Amino acid sequence: MAPPAFSSHAGFEDSAPWERLLVESGKLLLRCVREAWDQERLRTLRAEEKARAALEQGRERSAQAKKRSLLLTRQIRKAPTLAVDGTNNGGDDDRSDDVCGVCADGGQLLCCDSCPSTFHPECLAVEVPEDSSWVCHYCRCFLCDDGHGSLSTCRQCARNYHHHCRASVLDGHEIAPYCSKACNKIAVNLSNMVGGMISTGEDGYSWSLLKIQRDSGSSDPAALLKCNAKLAVALGVLDECFNPVKDRLTGIDMLHQAVYSLGSEFKRLRYEGFYTMVLEKDTEIISVALLRLHGTKLAEMPFAGTLPQYHRQGMMRRLVNAIDKVLESVQVENLVISAVDEAVDTWKKFGFVPVDPQLRDEAKRLSMVTIAGTILLQKPIVQQQVLPITEDELAFMEMRWPLCSFVDLLTGIASPQPPYADPIAAAVRGAGGGSGEA
Repeated sequence: MAPPAFSSHAGFEDSAPWERLLVESGKLLLRCVREAWDQERLRTLRAEEKARAALEQGRERSAQAKKRSLLLTRQIRKAPTLAVDGTNNGGDDDRSDDVCGVCADGGQLLCCDSCPSTFHPECLAVEVPEDSSWVCHYCRCFLCDDGHGSLSTCRQCARNYHHHCRASVLDGHEIAPYCSKACNKIAVNLSNMVGGMISTGEDGYSWSLLKIQRDSGSSDPAALLKCNAKLAVALGVLDECFNPVKDRLTGIDMLHQAVYSLGSEFKRLRYEGFYTMVLEKDTEIISVALLRLHGTKLAEMPFAGTLPQYHRQGMMRRLVNAIDKVLESVQVENLVISAVDEAVDTWKKFGFVPVDPQLRDEAKRLSMVTIAGTILLQKPIVQQQVLPITEDELAFMEMRWPLCSFVDLLTGIASPQPPYADPIAAAVRGAGGGSGEA
């Protein structure tokens, strides 16, 4: 039984039941949840340490392979480096990635001189520079496409920008660590949604938008803990839905990385900014989707799943409908997913279509989750059109006593009536059949 239901059963409408319910040992339920979350954080730290150790071992093996293949790679220039067969030839201390940041596959890769990212030239549709250094799009200002100078990173969409470039489009508005007014607005609106439970309108069903809360000085530690505990449960649901999803180079658990919004030295594995959408039935989490917004152009949903016992009952459709509402509220235009081939037809029933070429090109230059062997699909988010008010409508709204609708007035069904036709107006103005005194 869910804590709110148990509290209600006991005769209390309690807004914070975790803080007052006891388990058999006499321990507060809130303390039990806090201890469980502390264990989860410890598990997270250990997983990160294990991933770092695996990465260092992989680099050692890569360095040995480079030495063996040095003669084969002398003809390829060193800066920027082209890596052959998944190994890089930038020296033994080279820290470049071994897979493409767009397609997540290996092969002959162009290495960024500013960060560890690597790409197939054909994935970015760029020519290999002959004699100058090359920096990837991650390391350039998205406004001027220049990689020189000090760059800041937008806290919402993770794009880099120069402060002087941003100032030219802000018109004097101050938006703190965001690249644009749009990203600032998105961050504020989503922050206001996090942790709330919204009913779907169906009996017992609700959805929540969650994000990891790291502020230990929060004014409401119980709410913070509840949000994080829900995330841990959501991760358990995804683990049950998917085979282990691990990056082949680093060994990083990609689901864990996204749910807890963790970073990485590899840009393609930097998952800060992820939100988790959950669908609940009587407070049981049954469907989960991971969501990250890249400005107003698109949001990505790389992973989504429903507990097996709830398959074919419309749960994912309910969750996708809720995601549509969230994206519409912040004016995001497209939802993009990575689908395996056998699931494409299912997603098309939800309104997804193959991604159009222009959006695909834009997505290549964003820090999106890359999953080899998947197909990109998009779902346009229908925005409610707000039509401008005409002069006639404005005049109608300014009428002191509009007793009909504007449409009725235009079609001749009704006509504007004088103020004295209304008994209240007549009493106020003294235009009624009485003495005129109110």
